[in-house]
Amino acid sequence: MNEIIYQEKILKSTHPEQYPDLVVKCRVIKSDEVKDYVSSIPEEDKCTVYKSAPVMARPGIVGEEITTVLKVVYEGKEYILDESFNKVKEAEMPDGSKRPGVVVTNISSPSQEEYVVGGDKFEKLYTANMDGTFSPVPDNRLAAKLSEDVIVVKSWGSIIGLKGSYLVNGNPVEAEAFENTYSIVNDAHQKNM
Repeated sequence: MNEIIYQEKILKSTHPEQYPDLVVKCRVIKSDEVKDYVSSIPEEDKCTVYKSAPVMARPGIVGEEITTVLKVVYEGKEYILDESFNKVKEAEMPDGSKRPGVVVTNISSPSQEEYVVGGDKFEKLYTANMDGTFSPVPDNRLAAKLSEDVIVVKSWGSIIGLKGSYLVNGNPVEAEAFENTYSIVNDAHQKNM
């Protein structure tokens, strides 16, 4: 791994009239360093998980802008962890037809964030339930509990993961969202999870 770099990030208060924004010093992890970083995390803080929580979904409207807001509770106060904007695009399906992206609402997450999944990918990732929700197709992933605040830098932007959160396939997931969204496959390493 390269030289360790830290960067200060500001988490916006969701109630600025009650408490100020929070400045957090985070270790910077570039996308090509994630594998090495995860390998440095103790085995007892790792496990295999799969996404199990159902979601709501609706067809998007081409050009519709979806704002994804992730919130986190830190020392009893709520902050905006991340905010991103995505436009619904049209995707070509295997049969040659075109379909707009699907707007997914993560109903199990405290933030109940919305995000866009390409129309061509949605059917591969989710199956319909009788109650109108959609369940993720089981797909095992490595999860590692963070012992420090980090910023994971991706080609499209960066994501903050606070101490106590998890890296799931290299992407930070806030602790409460992790517990509400994922199921543990193996329990050999769960004592610290």
